[in-house]
Amino acid sequence: MGRAAPQFVAFALQEALARITGLDRHVFALREMVGLTYAEIAEVCDLTEDGVRARLLRVRGHLRALLGGRLSGIVTRDRW
Repeated sequence: MGRAAPQFVAFALQEALARITGLDRHVFALREMVGLTYAEIAEVCDLTEDGVRARLLRVRGHLRALLGGRLSGIVTRDRW
């Protein structure tokens, strides 16, 4: 798919993330985009580490559902 694939993936992910609200999106961004540890996110967001894990699990599941088959054939590694 050449150069269009990364742009499509970025657009699809951005669109899906816009549908995630508040603290869940913040926790996801801190982990996946900033690279903070669960402990660091817990401190920043005043959560427990288990609370961070639970939110990330929920957000990743929600993103999978929102993206559905849109990325089928483009994303080859199942990170989430």
